[in-house]
Amino acid sequence: MNLTIVHVGKYKPDNANGVNKTIVGLCDSLKTYKNYQIEVWNFGKNKNIEEYYIDNIKIINLPKRKINLLNSIFPPIKTSQYLRKRSSEISLFHFHSVFIPINVWLKSFGVKYIITPNGGYSKKVLFGKKKFLKFLWMKFFEKSFVENASAIHAVSDSELSELDKVFRSDKKFVLPNGLENSLVLKNKLMPENKKMIFIGRMAINQKGLDILIESYMNSCERCNGDIYDLYLIGPDFRNNTDMLKKFIINKRYRKKIKFIGPLYGEERFRYFTSINFFVHTSRWEGLPFSLLEALGKGQPALITPETNIANYVKKYNAGIVVNGDIDSVTDALIEIKNLSNEELVKMSKNAVQLISENFLWENITSKLVKEYNK
Repeated sequence: MNLTIVHVGKYKPDNANGVNKTIVGLCDSLKTYKNYQIEVWNFGKNKNIEEYYIDNIKIINLPKRKINLLNSIFPPIKTSQYLRKRSSEISLFHFHSVFIPINVWLKSFGVKYIITPNGGYSKKVLFGKKKFLKFLWMKFFEKSFVENASAIHAVSDSELSELDKVFRSDKKFVLPNGLENSLVLKNKLMPENKKMIFIGRMAINQKGLDILIESYMNSCERCNGDIYDLYLIGPDFRNNTDMLKKFIINKRYRKKIKFIGPLYGEERFRYFTSINFFVHTSRWEGLPFSLLEALGKGQPALITPETNIANYVKKYNAGIVVNGDIDSVTDALIEIKNLSNEELVKMSKNAVQLISENFLWENITSKLVKEYNK
């Protein structure tokens, strides 16, 4: 039996957004299943319906109203007509992200649906920006929308635990984010001109960049500057880059911190041609793609448990796991500096093995298909 699976979101292969990366990874893998027709529907500012293909995946851009809340009850006429025409053909909607009014409207067509929140129902998010509006939307719309889903897809055990606290549904499952096999290192790396590297948004609070910067400055002071240079790679977030630069402006070792800016496509792997140490001291995450990509490229990692991959890093000895406090991170940065090349090579090999055995899209998708078929 042929099935039409519609992922609701954006299909952007070169985009750094984690949700978009999830959609691209899943769709690229799902299209190899002969009995699946994969489509991606994006609701945007376009006035007319647009249909085209990218790599054999059907992309449909549908209009939505400028006042977002209205899309939950009265989307544009063209969009309504299209849905009425197509709804009987759709086997399943796969929704990505949360608090999207038009997703609530799509539910009204009676099509089976799965939700991937991507960490959107975490306590940090629910009680963060616009918490009162989120509370009201949750009470009147979102809670019912989620609890009536065919399944809720968590990307980590910790996200599953948070979902259990918010929603009564017992139809939840855990599958992580993944990588294409082509992105996983095939040859051995050696340590050369070693660096510490962070890749991600310059979001100080979520990514724990304040902890990382202060810990890094402390480690430099304790070691008289004999610490690997720290490269911060990624786009700005709410002017946080300038805030970080102001914090270090009077620090003795400020020149050891390099603000590279965003790198996309193959450029984001520019510094992965030798063994460095990837650092990710997040306060909360879903399952960061930049960390998966770094491990897949043979980069050992210094991480906090909130990255949701700590158990794997410990099990495979693919890096160092620390609590997200300044003293612990400072000690870990000094520990990294003291690792021998032999230890780094071993960790690099272990990092690649970790990804190959647990985080390839082809394996993840085969498990997701079982959920689709329930």
